[in-house]
Amino acid sequence: MTLRTILHPTDCSDSAARALEVATRFAATHRAELLILHAELLHGDTAREVGEALDECVASARRLLASLAGQDAPGVQVIRARTFFAHDAILQAATERHADLIVMGTHGRRGFSRLLLGSNAERVLRQAPCDVLTVRSDAALPAGSGFKTLLVPVDFSDCSRRGLDEAMALAANADATIHIVHVIEPMPPMYYAGNVSTRFELDGDLRVRVEERLRTWTGDPRGARYVVREGHPAVEIARAADDRKADLVIMSNRGASGVEWLLVGSVTERVCRLATVPVLTVRQQADSETPDA
Repeated sequence: MTLRTILHPTDCSDSAARALEVATRFAATHRAELLILHAELLHGDTAREVGEALDECVASARRLLASLAGQDAPGVQVIRARTFFAHDAILQAATERHADLIVMGTHGRRGFSRLLLGSNAERVLRQAPCDVLTVRSDAALPAGSGFKTLLVPVDFSDCSRRGLDEAMALAANADATIHIVHVIEPMPPMYYAGNVSTRFELDGDLRVRVEERLRTWTGDPRGARYVVREGHPAVEIARAADDRKADLVIMSNRGASGVEWLLVGSVTERVCRLATVPVLTVRQQADSETPDA
């Protein structure tokens, strides 16, 4: 994972402040330029204190970078934008500045308000030209600059393999431990075919067989640990992150949009709302794209 430019959008909220800590750590570790973006909404009132809060945000980032990276601390730039919608400014800045990673806070909106309004984080997740790392205001962060325990959910798809590849690259650079988790969704007790009902019965060694398949599918990377759980994927992934004391969840996004997102959202977006640790969402490459050498 090569990072040259990291974009951090901020509204000077608690969740943005927490995300800035993560953005600064990644910038220090990868010697990447840190871009701090503040988007002033044209349809809303801007607090007088925003200017001072933004200055303090930038100063805080520079102090933390200096403490982590010393004299080799990367640069920090400020981008100001005026827009009707914050996510438009974020996506535009990421594209124009060729950002390799967006690190942003999420307010974790749920329920009916999310269905009506969505959230900037979720809109960026679905449309960003690069990977996105979301951080809740109450996210637990490890001491120091490194993330030593990585949780990687997989479902045996090519999509989830991309997330696993990113996790393995990060783990190699940081000497981290990878926990690979697969969630078995519960089967209905029976299904109906015409007038005949058939009951589903799962073998007692299902978890063992799933773990064996995980080892084969992943290539059983050195030091990897395996977690097999049953239940709702997003809920169990978030619980596994807590149980394993993960520093970071890394997963791919299938990019649900439109009606599909309104009705069911996506597992990745739900994990971003539920997880009490930062979540790195790996962008899926288009068929026409080729990975960097």
